[in-house]
Amino acid sequence: MGQPIGSVNALRAKRPVHTRHAPTERETQLLLQTVRNEGGYPTNLIARLLYGCGLRVTEPLNLRIKDVSLERRRLCIRGAKSGNDRVVPLPPSLLPELTQQMQYARVVWQRDKQNRTPLMLPHRLARKYPECQFSWGWAWLFPAHYTCRDPITGTIVRYRMHEANVQRAVMHARRKLGISVLPHELRHRLRHPLLGTGHQSPRHPAGDGSQVIGNHDGLFARRKPERAQSFRNTSGQ
Repeated sequence: MGQPIGSVNALRAKRPVHTRHAPTERETQLLLQTVRNEGGYPTNLIARLLYGCGLRVTEPLNLRIKDVSLERRRLCIRGAKSGNDRVVPLPPSLLPELTQQMQYARVVWQRDKQNRTPLMLPHRLARKYPECQFSWGWAWLFPAHYTCRDPITGTIVRYRMHEANVQRAVMHARRKLGISVLPHELRHRLRHPLLGTGHQSPRHPAGDGSQVIGNHDGLFARRKPERAQSFRNTSGQ
């Protein structure tokens, strides 16, 4: 119409601010020591990935081999919150176990390739690039023990392990210790000591770990100040 709109005094919805709970350093280390492997899956390793890399529960489970760079010591998290990708540093203490996990994943992939069992791919990638269904780069880092049926195509495929195994392992550990820590809260521990001490690092100049955990807002329920430890210490000691 070519007419200026002018100021619009419309009522805008406000996003509520939630206080996020971050476990103490002692609770975190005790939990990492107590978590056991569940259902034949390396849930202890995954719990330490949640803490050491600041990941959400499903983010390490969604990792493909092409997203893991042991040489550069980093992980590429694809399609995380809001569909964004991000790169996170990998704690050196986890490299040996991740190497073993990749060897196990390769055995599963080779068996599936021989049996012509395809990988479950996102969207319609399998139709556009059918060769990716048997590509090592697209293999799951944490494959499921059994195949399943793709609900869309009806094809028998290899999917990743289910996040219920991680949640169950952490639940058993926290009940044994008598503490209240959820798997998702381990990632908050990464940001918590950096916020509490003003620590800055070359990788994270902002000093709050926001870029690592993929979170740019929200407040944390913090207890009395503690001496911050490196978030790369994921050994549980």
